[in-house]
Amino acid sequence: MRTLSNTIARALGVAALCLAALPAAAAPAQALERNGVSQDVLADVATFFGGTQGKFIDIDKSNPHRSLVSQQFNEAVSVPADPELVLDNGQHLLSGCRAHLCSNEKGAVLLDKDGKVLAVAILHVAVQTPAQTPAHGLGANAKNQAQKPVEEDVRYDFDAPVLTIFAQKQAASKEVRAVFTAWVMEKLSKEPAITAAQKDSGKRHFSVETQVL
Repeated sequence: MRTLSNTIARALGVAALCLAALPAAAAPAQALERNGVSQDVLADVATFFGGTQGKFIDIDKSNPHRSLVSQQFNEAVSVPADPELVLDNGQHLLSGCRAHLCSNEKGAVLLDKDGKVLAVAILHVAVQTPAQTPAHGLGANAKNQAQKPVEEDVRYDFDAPVLTIFAQKQAASKEVRAVFTAWVMEKLSKEPAITAAQKDSGKRHFSVETQVL
């Protein structure tokens, strides 16, 4: 059995944050035997994102749908490396990582007790330019907007990947953010330092962003 509350407390200690600020969703979790994200859940994630586009995970240019965030999430969880976690409140956290890039690119989806997608998170090294984010439907009415192809000029930050959380407005809460943040902290704490900056600091850093769909 795994305990997300302990993971968050340990991670927040590293981040020098206040333990008293922990939300209620950071509850103990039980690890199930099944791993990864099922095809049924991936289909629900595709519906959740609709036509939302962005540049978070690189996909082969031969894929005509590579700008869709749902397709990039599929790539981010292509390796079922993690067991499914069940929180005490009945929510499920399913996650995985990207083949050959598991240290830097990962994905997770949070489901409610009935299996509905509450929020999705992608850990990525591709960092979008400020002009890209609002221009391609990440925001209100994203699913209903006609969207242009996403530009290719993005930078890559392997020293400090970004955890981007996608949620509907009603689910974009501190509790959801805490669950995903704890998940990434736990995963990165087990990954070896890759870049010189990571080796010098002795730990892996990341930033967190939230996109309201």
